[in-house]
Amino acid sequence: MRRFSLLTLLFAALLAGSAAALHRFWAPWGESCRLKDDLNLGLSSFAISPDGAKIVASSDDEANEQIVIRAWSAATGRELWRTAFTGAVSVYDDRFQFSRDNRWIFFHISGQGLCSQVFEAETGRGLFANPYAIAFVKRSDNDRRWLAIHDDEEDPGNIEVWDGDAGVKLRDLENTTTLEGSISPNGRYVISNHILFDLETGQEKNYRDIYRWLFTGEFSPDSTALATVPEIGRTMVLACASQQVLFCAEDAMPDQFSPDGRWLVMRPHERSLFRILELPGFKPFGPDLQADQCFFSDDSQYALMILRTSSGDDTKCSISCYRTSNWEKIFSKDQLDIGGGNFTYENGHFLNSGWWSLNTETLRLGPAGSVSPDRRILVDSHGIFDARSGERLFFFSPNDKDALFESAIFPDSRHILTAPTQLLLSPVNTNPAIVWEYRRPEEPWGFVCLPYFWSSILFAFAFLWSLRKDWKTLRRPTPAVAS
Repeated sequence: MRRFSLLTLLFAALLAGSAAALHRFWAPWGESCRLKDDLNLGLSSFAISPDGAKIVASSDDEANEQIVIRAWSAATGRELWRTAFTGAVSVYDDRFQFSRDNRWIFFHISGQGLCSQVFEAETGRGLFANPYAIAFVKRSDNDRRWLAIHDDEEDPGNIEVWDGDAGVKLRDLENTTTLEGSISPNGRYVISNHILFDLETGQEKNYRDIYRWLFTGEFSPDSTALATVPEIGRTMVLACASQQVLFCAEDAMPDQFSPDGRWLVMRPHERSLFRILELPGFKPFGPDLQADQCFFSDDSQYALMILRTSSGDDTKCSISCYRTSNWEKIFSKDQLDIGGGNFTYENGHFLNSGWWSLNTETLRLGPAGSVSPDRRILVDSHGIFDARSGERLFFFSPNDKDALFESAIFPDSRHILTAPTQLLLSPVNTNPAIVWEYRRPEEPWGFVCLPYFWSSILFAFAFLWSLRKDWKTLRRPTPAVAS
């Protein structure tokens, strides 16, 4: 029987190995690990810790009438811990957030009722004895203080103050009988049900006998001022420390401060307009802007104004992007689909989840998704895109057949987590949760790739030379054997 020589087979193996190694460095994205899932439930929501070390996710286990919460190592895909909420399967929405120091995981469920819990990230231990009684958890910007707002029949509207460093309850705020409440960015002040609490001094200022509607408000980024609504259609700005009234306006309600604290946005009562006031003098800046919603970029350099129009079941929006240094309109677009998506700002992009994104650097509309911290890539349910040009860089699945993914980008911008949409799972075709890794060097012809490239060329010539000799041998007539 004629066979290829051992030399040919050796060169073929070397060529395949060298080509595979070269492909690993030239292929921009590849699997890093898969999350080990013995339950095969899929994921309904998930989040990545700020240090990129942990992944936490929820799964709806309808068979056992529970929601399963699990955490994995992002490096190995190994499960770290799991816990469950029993009897909480009617979920419309659930979401996770990590604290800035990676120590705590905040989990919120919206379903037949409201439910919140705070987990210790290392062990999965829940801090609240009865999470079904906690409607919301609100946090200061520095995570030093949390507000756990009750929504149970025995204690409706009670607010617990928690220490975010130690994870222990500090006190209860009395006379808070509504679910309304806000905490200042520095964690010192709380406004709820007509009362302004100073958590450092223990002082309380009760406005119940003065104003009818002072339930909550918007704190300035530096925590020195509170914009609130003392009466319907009226705005009042208080100094938090002295409770001095800094500003009042009739026929307008406060909407938000800009992140840098330079601007206060107000909405004239029952009109689709926004009024821009410049601080500290609360001086109106230019004419009112027609819009229903306003969103600032994190650096306050840009503002996006949204104006919705509805015709039957069809809802469209007009968007206008302004440069806030002089409130010059730099981009506008009409008749955009918005669906039920939320508007957010993320790493240089205004995002309408599930529909479109606006790059504030290029003023270019692109696909919706998550934007990497380095602003280079955008990830949606189908693949990875160049965040500036919108060019697709990578498919998550061949021919885009299984593009039913949720996705999240790691803080290093080089890893991506994708997971199947839980409602579309089937026993026959389930896609695992995968961590993808960016592998290409910054310089494609760098010192890492170059040896594999030239070795592939060398082994290819050697393989063809050896194959040519074997081919001549195979074509040579076989000598007849005398019988």
